[in-house]
Amino acid sequence: MLNTKWDPGRMDARVTIHAYTVVEDTVYGGEAGRTRTDVRSVWAKVESSSAKQPEKYTDEMVQTGRHRILVTMRYWDDVDTLNTITWDGLEYDVLGVTMVGRKQGIVLDCLAHEN
Repeated sequence: MLNTKWDPGRMDARVTIHAYTVVEDTVYGGEAGRTRTDVRSVWAKVESSSAKQPEKYTDEMVQTGRHRILVTMRYWDDVDTLNTITWDGLEYDVLGVTMVGRKQGIVLDCLAHEN
């Protein structure tokens, strides 16, 4: 649980949370693919993770070339590492979810999706 000051007024970015479902192949069996569903769009505070973890961010960028962000939003109990988010036209994988306060909010640690 993070002990940060909760300030909903700083949530000025629109973020869409997505869930994926597996589509089964009814003829041959197994997985035929995945379908993305928009769960909800929320207001959030988005910041580069370099502001909080500069050494981790630098290593990640050098190794993968992908951008890492922290997304703070109101608490949702159905958001986890199986979700992805879209912000500013890019899709991000959710690497971790940390609760803020007593279910006031959550902070998502996200890495730009590999295309």
